Amino acid sequence: MMIRSRNTLSIAKIVRSCHQHSNFQHSFLVRSSASKCFHREKLTSNLRLRHSPKSINPLFTNARGRYKTSTRLYSTFDHSKVPTREFLGSFLDHEYAEASSLIFDEEKRNQYLTNLGRLSAESVPRVTMDFYRVVEASFEFPDEGFEFITQFWRASNQLENENLLELIRRILGQRERLLSLILSTGRFHVYENLVLPSIQKLVPSDELNFLDEVTRILGLQRSPSGLFQYDKESVLSLLTSGDITKSEKRDVVKILVANSLTAGSGHVSRMHSIEIFVKYAKIIEGDGWFTSEISSEYDALFQSVGIPSSEDKFDDYFQEVIKIVENHYNVFVAYKFLTNIMRNLSEKAPFVTYRLFEFKSAQWRQRNLLKREVLNYLDLAYAMKACLRLDENKIYEIYLQNEELHDDESQEAIFLDLCVQHKDWKSLQDRFENMYGKGNLPDTVHYGITMQALEFLEADGELERLYEQILERGLKMNAAIFIARMKAKIRRRNQKEVEAIFEDYISLVLQKRADKDGISHLFPFVLQLSFLDGDNRSVLATLQAYLEREGKHQLLIVSGKALGLVARHFSQNCALGDLNKLFGIAERFHKFDNDFACSLIDAYSKLGQYAKADDVAYLAHGRTNPPFSDLQIYASQLKNHQKWRRSYISGSIKRYNNIKTNYIVSLALQSEFSIFQSGFGGVDFLSSIMDALRENAIDYSQANSLRYLQGRPIKTINSLLRRQIANRMRLDERLYLPLMKQNLVYQNYKPLNVMKIFNEMNQRRVLVTAKSYIHVMRAMRSLDKKYDRSYKNSAELLKQMLQLYGFDAEKSKSNPRLDFKNDSVLICDILIKYVQSVGLKKGSNLFSRFVLFCERAYDGKLPLELRAKIDYFLTICYKEVNSIEYGPFLEQKFEVYSNMISEYVQEMGNGDDASIPPVLNEASSYFTIQRMRYLINENAFGVEQQKEIINVLQMGLQPNIFDYNYIISYFLKQAPLVHFAKTMEIIEKYLITGNLSQLKLYREKKLCYKICMVYLCDVYDEQIVAENYKILSDYFGIKSLNKVRARSKMIGCLNFLKSSSGRLFNIKSDPYGSRSMNQFNFIDYFNPARDLNNEPKLFNETSRLLVQAVSEHCKRNKGRKASFAGRYPKISTFCKSDLNYYSKLTAFNGKIDYLNSSQDTRLRRTKDVLRELLFNHNNTKIFIPNTTNAVGKVDRTSS
Repeated sequence: MMIRSRNTLSIAKIVRSCHQHSNFQHSFLVRSSASKCFHREKLTSNLRLRHSPKSINPLFTNARGRYKTSTRLYSTFDHSKVPTREFLGSFLDHEYAEASSLIFDEEKRNQYLTNLGRLSAESVPRVTMDFYRVVEASFEFPDEGFEFITQFWRASNQLENENLLELIRRILGQRERLLSLILSTGRFHVYENLVLPSIQKLVPSDELNFLDEVTRILGLQRSPSGLFQYDKESVLSLLTSGDITKSEKRDVVKILVANSLTAGSGHVSRMHSIEIFVKYAKIIEGDGWFTSEISSEYDALFQSVGIPSSEDKFDDYFQEVIKIVENHYNVFVAYKFLTNIMRNLSEKAPFVTYRLFEFKSAQWRQRNLLKREVLNYLDLAYAMKACLRLDENKIYEIYLQNEELHDDESQEAIFLDLCVQHKDWKSLQDRFENMYGKGNLPDTVHYGITMQALEFLEADGELERLYEQILERGLKMNAAIFIARMKAKIRRRNQKEVEAIFEDYISLVLQKRADKDGISHLFPFVLQLSFLDGDNRSVLATLQAYLEREGKHQLLIVSGKALGLVARHFSQNCALGDLNKLFGIAERFHKFDNDFACSLIDAYSKLGQYAKADDVAYLAHGRTNPPFSDLQIYASQLKNHQKWRRSYISGSIKRYNNIKTNYIVSLALQSEFSIFQSGFGGVDFLSSIMDALRENAIDYSQANSLRYLQGRPIKTINSLLRRQIANRMRLDERLYLPLMKQNLVYQNYKPLNVMKIFNEMNQRRVLVTAKSYIHVMRAMRSLDKKYDRSYKNSAELLKQMLQLYGFDAEKSKSNPRLDFKNDSVLICDILIKYVQSVGLKKGSNLFSRFVLFCERAYDGKLPLELRAKIDYFLTICYKEVNSIEYGPFLEQKFEVYSNMISEYVQEMGNGDDASIPPVLNEASSYFTIQRMRYLINENAFGVEQQKEIINVLQMGLQPNIFDYNYIISYFLKQAPLVHFAKTMEIIEKYLITGNLSQLKLYREKKLCYKICMVYLCDVYDEQIVAENYKILSDYFGIKSLNKVRARSKMIGCLNFLKSSSGRLFNIKSDPYGSRSMNQFNFIDYFNPARDLNNEPKLFNETSRLLVQAVSEHCKRNKGRKASFAGRYPKISTFCKSDLNYYSKLTAFNGKIDYLNSSQDTRLRRTKDVLRELLFNHNNTKIFIPNTTNAVGKVDRTSS
């Protein structure tokens, strides 16, 4: 949803004025003779006849049928330290909810297996789906999952039932995932004893595929010690056979090594996997494959073995790797093995690459070898590439120290990149010109870097001259060259030429004159101008057209990353309908890969569709390779939960988010730390974990009324920081952002620490974007406010940031790695906060020029979020400087945003999806409340204006709780109630549920409190207990403990409302999290100031007005009382409830205010008073030990 600016001139005018060690035992699994016989007969023939990439697609191929071995370095998250089985079962949800109960609930599982005997034909598809959901979940929960799988298979084969036979046929018809799981977890005994007999019985031999044969040949079995065994004889026989192709042999090795890495555990097991890789690759490729392009066929394996675990010492690990390789090759080849690891990790794990270069540099001296036998020019190139991210000074240092390793063709591109990063355009030109005449230089890569620099500098003529030169030399084209050309045309807004350049590249690819992988990198630029125009229909049409062409050309044109960019664009402009269409297109064309899944989760989350984003996360988990292994999806899921729990939600949804967050964070932190270095998305996942820990620390401090950030989460963040430093991971802005935020929260406000972090980022040459500047500027403004009210330092820092983004600066001074459009909203927010600090008189001109800069950058069509930011600040400007224009401006903006909400709701219908996106909701809420207050002050808030406010609330607008109550209170106070029916509809739909939840919590807590009082009276004198706990007894409306004890027979049998795991007070509204309770826990749990309800609700006064209005309505319409209850059941239930809670809460708060009148928060003051009264001056302290009887089943809502 784009907003074309309609008041640029007035804007300008008004602003101007205003991760187990063990010994390996070589043993083989004892197999049945029938199995071996079957194996010998079918071995090579089936491998030749039934090799089908499609058949093993779920685990080893990508969407285009090429093998893609999983690079996951861990079998699952580490489950060895989980507190309970219940904790493990808390993660799976949505489409995995049934699988979770079958895996973790023994009672439900037994009932499910019993019901198999009565399986109907109609239920076969559903049970098949249930089984494979368990299979997918078992990649993450293998021990628990295989309990069900083995019991299910035995139960299905013990019963004679035609429907059961059909069920097994269906399961075996899609067995690839099951076989992949068996391989990945090293459970060949399950395959041999259960699955194989069924295959032999139900699957014709001509339908056996590649994965069937490989599973049987490998015989991969994990031992209890964590080691693995496999059928060496069969594997060796297969790899030396001439009956299958070399490509198929490579696939066998990749499958064996990749799965042995996940099936086994510990150092010895991993070294054995590396030896298998080296040994069998030699059989297939010969001696010289390390130095040929063939080595790239094994890139996934090089990545998997390249990063040592935290238990391994770096040098010892790679010395052992060298020894393993030397056992099969000569010493010189062994070091080329490490070169291939460096090639694969130079970008993903630069520190490991640099350490490997240092390791190899030391080896030739330590082993008295010739330097050229250990190091080669590619080692230097990869190390330099790693230092480009680690430490630029090291580039020159290692380059000068290794003159004999110089090679212009492989290393010069590093220096060109360095020139671009430093914006040293003169050196870039000189270096590029000096290449001519040096062999085949400059090469395509050098042209690409230079041409991108020229495009940045807008030297379009020179850009095309170099392109003509490349054509004359007949060099193979790459994406960088064409991206530069396309960006130049985009700048000139020439869509026709942009598409022509893209078509030229496709044509060159078909002629094998260009890199085919570059097509997918180029495609997003075809959409850029449509993005700018806000033409979502054109975007979707272009996507569909090129997706249809993929099949025709057999080329990857539209990648998941490109679809992700589209999803991001739609979310930024509140285009939920178009986002849903994009999701459908991706599903239809089988484009739902990990990249797109993460972007889709983020997009739905940004639009406030948190439940939908959560659903997509589980869908994505099931489609990853293997399932539940992609860290980026975990990161996106975690970020969605963090946003969700901060929104207006019920207590049950908040607990749902807390449970999922706790699982993801806890299990990730218990696992091998190297997953954050090696797995794609590791850095983003680690950053998200640190953010979640910070939020937990804030919640902990608030819940315990602490004035500073304390608790285990803070210790964990500090531990993660130390490990990042030790592993040299602090090379990404995302790892600094959580620390900046942590130092700017209320309980830990340390702006100077933020400036120290910013200084460290600059010293390490970390790319600093507006995501960091927004925190740095906040810290600087705080320091300036304290020490320099002229805000000189803030102004200089702001000017520096704006110049880097190309504002008020020559093009050569801006940073080509920064994108203004990506960060424009954050930059605008920074600028607004600055102007608010220095005042309109000093900052208005800067803001005016910034607005005009945005108008030019977006061609007058600003994204919604940016426009909303600007409109917000303009409101302040009009109010302060030009009060005459203030009212009309509010009227105009209220109309604009109200119309957007109306269009959005009409497009989405009246379902749950109609919840308004946070950005639009916030903007519209602001202008709604400001306009209402303005009109009231001007005595111009008439019936028509009131209807407009009511209408926008009916459409689902959710102002903050204070403004919401202000509006509702206003309409409830009217006499007569002109908008009674519509006001009741709003309260019924959006507000009263929060109050009903409050009352339910109060009733449940009251029962829990009574149980505690009965327990205390059995230990202490009743009168003393009554006196000591009077303040809480008054709040819960307990006038006589004697009467409560009279009902003790009933209350006693409740056994503290224990859960099945023994936790006390297992009530729905606020389950207590421990099996015991002391006095401190008692005070925390029963503290009335703990507000667990995030739902929108009516305040005490507003609820009183509601009851009064309903009462008056019923008096005037005596015959319609029943119809009122039928039309507004929630309001009716509320009005009929015991509303003493509100008066008792008011009285309780009055006592707290009397006893503690400090400026602390109410939670803090209440806790201090309760501790003083119930601990310091109370000898009747409660202690409930975790030794109790069976759980009583009761009605937990009775009081």
